[in-house]
Amino acid sequence: MPRKIKIGVLKRTVQREFNHLIAFNKPCAKCGQTFPVMQCSHVHSVGAYPNLRFDPMNALPMDGHCHPYWWHLEPSEAWDWFKNKYPGRYEYLLKAKNKRVDWTIESLQEIRKKIKAEDLRGLLIMPELLENTS
Repeated sequence: MPRKIKIGVLKRTVQREFNHLIAFNKPCAKCGQTFPVMQCSHVHSVGAYPNLRFDPMNALPMDGHCHPYWWHLEPSEAWDWFKNKYPGRYEYLLKAKNKRVDWTIESLQEIRKKIKAEDLRGLLIMPELLENTS
């Protein structure tokens, strides 16, 4: 009898894979340094906006100092920095943050395929928002 896949376990596995795609061997979005261990920082928290959990527009590579000691401890400064550095992402997230997404085993498996293929555009929850930008 095949083992039943538990959605919570799959979601955590896919989150680890997504974080790796976003942060591994990438320079920190804030300071530009690269370390052996990098972190995936979500612009909007996955607790408040679970629909943006796997959207690359909502994720930044950060090092172990900038992420916890700047991004989380200086949220007003971090938010102003993000809006100025990534105005297109900021506008995208204003619209995408309210789109409802229901995670299913099938949708998580599809996201996993896109992560393995490094298909960042395929991971966007609202790719149509980028089609009219230059």
